[in-house]
Amino acid sequence: MRKIFLVALIYCLGVLVTACGGGSSNTENVPAAAPTSATTPSNTSFTVGGTVSGLNGSLSIKNNGTDQLTVNTSGQFIFATPTAQGGQYNVTITSQPSTQICTLTNYFGTNVTANITTIVISCVDNPPATTTLSISTTSLALAASGNPRILILTNTGTETASSINMTSTPALPTGTSKSTTCSASLAPGSSCAITITPGFTPNSAVGSTSVASAMAISGSNTNNVSADIYVLTYGNIYQSGYIFSIDDLTATTSSIGGKVFSLSNQSPAAHWSPDNFGIGVTELSTAPPCNGASDGQCNTSLIVGYYSSTPSNSYAAGLCKSTINGYADWYLPAICEMNSSSTVTCSAQNDIQSKLITTNIIPLNANYWSSTEYAASGIAWFSNLSTSGGGSDFFSNKNAQLVTRCARKLTN
Repeated sequence: MRKIFLVALIYCLGVLVTACGGGSSNTENVPAAAPTSATTPSNTSFTVGGTVSGLNGSLSIKNNGTDQLTVNTSGQFIFATPTAQGGQYNVTITSQPSTQICTLTNYFGTNVTANITTIVISCVDNPPATTTLSISTTSLALAASGNPRILILTNTGTETASSINMTSTPALPTGTSKSTTCSASLAPGSSCAITITPGFTPNSAVGSTSVASAMAISGSNTNNVSADIYVLTYGNIYQSGYIFSIDDLTATTSSIGGKVFSLSNQSPAAHWSPDNFGIGVTELSTAPPCNGASDGQCNTSLIVGYYSSTPSNSYAAGLCKSTINGYADWYLPAICEMNSSSTVTCSAQNDIQSKLITTNIIPLNANYWSSTEYAASGIAWFSNLSTSGGGSDFFSNKNAQLVTRCARKLTN
């Protein structure tokens, strides 16, 4: 009995220990702990910047309307606030340098996925403030081998004119020179002088149309001005006629004076007047109203005024009141303007016969009406303008049909 009890007790103790698990090392059925997930964070923002070139001063820029940056030197720049991944950038200039203008390129972008380095800012200096130049005349005529004449250049604006330059195209004729008090700059309200001293050679050959040397003047911050420079002599064609008289005693800031003979005869031949009335412009009359022997312009004005109701194309002086080659101030020359060695007493002056006809610049051989009446009523003077032994003056009844050719005074 006692043996059976001991065996049963030992068995029960073994079962109890096994049930509590204290004696077992079997771990096959124990689940393993789940591993912890380790995720590497991605880059979520990027810098925004670029380069500046040519900067001379202080430039203010802004990104997306909030991130302000002041740049003081050329080179790279980066805004302080980065832009989120997938975001945008929009760079603007909020303040320019005081003496420059800067411009942006590549300044806007969206869906940003990398650092922005391609924004470009280029700066250039402001152009100088502009001003205005004026010149005393746009056309200056000089006598060959005559007196120097002057152009006045004035800065009429409010800023200094800079880098003033003068060129002549074509070049001034041989022997003609230019000197000036003008420098490279001209202060507001100031003037300087350009003096042209003519040489012996005219711009163009005798008997041909005079071609000017165009003097162009400009500055880096100014308008362009120019003046046509003519060096003239007897027989040059200028202002629609052949020059036969030169007055070089006019003001040095203006062109020469003088007279020209028209390029062709007026047609048809005409009488002096439709009647024999005496106008009072004879070889003996003096001013006022007219010096009849030498002032054809005054004579013509009186004649045309008297015959104002007569068709102008029916008498000599009237024919000269036509517009000829763009000018409407022609007149019938007086007898001494046609030939100062006339039988009429003439004061010393240049005349058509000696300057144009005898020299064969204009080959003529005809009788031309003058605007001078003969002292005897109903008669007027005419001149035989002829290359071959011409230059004689005569008088004729006013109803004779003679040739008309007109003259005019030069204008500035």
